[in-house]
Amino acid sequence: YSLAMNNWPMLLGTFLSLLTILGIYIISINYMMRQKKIAEIKTDFINNMSHEFKTPLATISVATDSLANDIIATNPEKVKYYSSLIRQENLRMKKQVENVLNMSKLERNEVKLFLKETNVRELIKKTTESFNLIVAQRNGTLTQEFNASKYVFKIDEFHISNMLVNLLDNANKYSPETP
Repeated sequence: YSLAMNNWPMLLGTFLSLLTILGIYIISINYMMRQKKIAEIKTDFINNMSHEFKTPLATISVATDSLANDIIATNPEKVKYYSSLIRQENLRMKKQVENVLNMSKLERNEVKLFLKETNVRELIKKTTESFNLIVAQRNGTLTQEFNASKYVFKIDEFHISNMLVNLLDNANKYSPETP
């Protein structure tokens, strides 16, 4: 007992040192886990953005190649169709750039969804229109089938459109020779 009493200051100092080391260890692990999560988010973001830019670029590429074809170039309706597709995909890319610039708002939890009553059936038709070119290039077909009785919802058109493009792009990418 007297040995413990004589060494009390040293035991207390040792205990406080151990608590300090344990605290520093816990804080360090927490910091490293947070850094790892940030790195994963950045990697996911880069992968998603390259996916988001690849599809409009592919559509624009196919449309411009089609416009270079003499048969299509002499058909005003086809020229109008392909130029409107290029314009539409260009707007999609512009929105993606704005999306990238707004990522700092995401980190501060300031993202705003622009919800509006939207005819989802028409949005699907518009989105698949530009994708028809990419699928047709592989001699594939894109079939639309609408069975839902309710198709007007309050949505963020931009994000739903991106989701549809991702689904279509993956379906095209991972399907057999003629999708």
